[in-house]
Amino acid sequence: MLRARVGQAIDLDSLRVIRAPEATTLRQILENTPPNLLVNEDDKSGAKRIDPFETKVWKIRALVKQCSLLADRDLYLVIESEGRTGSVEVPLPTRSAGSPFSDQIRTVRAQLETELKPTVEPKKINRMAEMTGIGFFGTRSKRDNGARLMPLLTLKWLDK
Repeated sequence: MLRARVGQAIDLDSLRVIRAPEATTLRQILENTPPNLLVNEDDKSGAKRIDPFETKVWKIRALVKQCSLLADRDLYLVIESEGRTGSVEVPLPTRSAGSPFSDQIRTVRAQLETELKPTVEPKKINRMAEMTGIGFFGTRSKRDNGARLMPLLTLKWLDK
């Protein structure tokens, strides 16, 4: 699971990630083209971060539509902006131990678990938020190219 190490920010390249958040939009994130070498998450060529998308912290504003816990226990948020749908994920903090971002991952995960109380069943949220996270090319689907923010590092609700 070499790509999982990138998504958990425990890969060696995580030290290269530019920490100053760069503003972007969900549309721009989804327009990133994943390289053809990412055939599957176990592909040995997938152990490296892909410049520039996976080597930056990105900041976006989007509607958090729903949350759930995935089978691997990642906290999964479905987000929407400009008519596009995407996702952000927060791994279990124990899986990001040793990451240069472990404190932020632990903090945002605790925040979301307390506020949203996610379960394996998707829960409607429908709240605007400003988020920061590291770019990541995950598993592609029919709906998108796998580009997302993972791990999510901060989330600030914009409504009360």
